[in-house]
Amino acid sequence: MRPLRLAVMLEQALEVGGGFQQPLNDLLWLRDWAAASGNEIVVYSPYPKTLDILKEFGVAARLLKFGVLDYAFLFLKYCGPFDLVQIALKLRSPFERALIRDGIDGLIDTRVEVLVDGMQRLLKDRALAAEMGEAGRRRAIERFGIDRFVDDWLRVLSEAVG
Repeated sequence: MRPLRLAVMLEQALEVGGGFQQPLNDLLWLRDWAAASGNEIVVYSPYPKTLDILKEFGVAARLLKFGVLDYAFLFLKYCGPFDLVQIALKLRSPFERALIRDGIDGLIDTRVEVLVDGMQRLLKDRALAAEMGEAGRRRAIERFGIDRFVDDWLRVLSEAVG
């Protein structure tokens, strides 16, 4: 089998001696896997200090400069729709009712005791849990699936082009 050359984009800065370092642990696991399997990894990062740290651990790394659009996309990635949904739920906005239909495709309430009762009901009634889970999956695909995203963009582009 032909060796693989894997490119990894590391968006976070590494700090040795800092707190929890899952990205570093993952890269070291990848480094060891690549060495044992005859493959190669190259890490791309916008942080020069990260490249120095990776070099100390024997991981090949290259600098990738970020532009304004790159940072905008990273912002959207890390503060995306699901973060906004969580914020909306905490603020108790009308948006939450459009997203989750209580008892149909999820449980929604601001009172912890009501949510705990609902979760206990789902744990006892596996059929109800499966039915609600499937309804939630269908709703998520309908609202956030790639088909809806593509349709929205095609409609916008069609309206823009005429």
